[in-house]
Amino acid sequence: MAPVGELIGLDCDHSLCGECHGELFRGRRAAFCPECDNPVAADGEESCDVCSKFGPAEKMTIAACCGSKICNFCADRGKKERAKEAKKDDEKEVKCPEGKCPTPKKKKKKGKEGEGVTGGSRCSCGLMCENEPLPNFPSENECEHEVCVECLGKTLESNERSKLVPCCPNEMCRQPYRSESVLALRVLFPERKGYFDMFEVGYHFGFEKLKDEKIMEVEYSDDFDSLKRMFTIKACVTEDEEGAISIEFDRKGTFGDLLREARKALKIGVTDKVYGYYLRIDGEDKVIVISQEMIQQDLATAGVLRATMVMVDMSGIVSANRHVAPIEKKKK
Repeated sequence: MAPVGELIGLDCDHSLCGECHGELFRGRRAAFCPECDNPVAADGEESCDVCSKFGPAEKMTIAACCGSKICNFCADRGKKERAKEAKKDDEKEVKCPEGKCPTPKKKKKKGKEGEGVTGGSRCSCGLMCENEPLPNFPSENECEHEVCVECLGKTLESNERSKLVPCCPNEMCRQPYRSESVLALRVLFPERKGYFDMFEVGYHFGFEKLKDEKIMEVEYSDDFDSLKRMFTIKACVTEDEEGAISIEFDRKGTFGDLLREARKALKIGVTDKVYGYYLRIDGEDKVIVISQEMIQQDLATAGVLRATMVMVDMSGIVSANRHVAPIEKKKK
């Protein structure tokens, strides 16, 4: 299977990303192009230039007459026809049957994410759209489907009715867009402001949001017990809960210090983009609304001691807007 970041050129001159190409064959022996419904070659297969049937690439033969790739069946037909004509001088050469060479096909090639596969660039929504795609969209590290404004508008209209997040219009993809792409869509479609307000867009929590100029006083006494003062909480990025790291932290510490410690444990740099922080309390993920008052709160008052995990969102995938209120305080 080709890497996800590569575009694979098909015999029909359309193209698919590596992930979509693999999905075509999941649980099937044959697959068809989602744009034109023509057959698609599996990995290790090529189509015969004469009969268009697929076969193992290593069994294809180059015709001496025109350089076309032909299958064993077509090669045998060509040999039998020449034998009938008593042309024994070139029996070892493979030629096209009936003496008719096929029209040369455009050479297929692979391209990296964001690069075209064939000459003219056009919308890859999967609906045979011939419109020119929107340049530099979507943003980096997203799907490689370049789509036009018209198809984006139709998808946004449909998703607004269904209350779905903004996503790629391609039916084989439907990958949710990241915050950067959604912000661009918000500018392109100002009439859909109400729709975009439904989602967390533009919430960037850089390290500067956690700065705290307040000096914390730590109290010690003769009966101080460090074991009783410490508690354990896990930290992870939202897309990798299996890679969660356990953190030992002071029960009398502040919320801001805990988040800074979580970033340090997860090796999140000062300049890395962070789109949100969440706490898992009683099995429910609750958003942390960043404010100076919040980061200076002690953990007991904020109800953090009931939490089992602090999560940092670095994916940027938009989700329902939960930035409406701070997390619940511990009930007395």
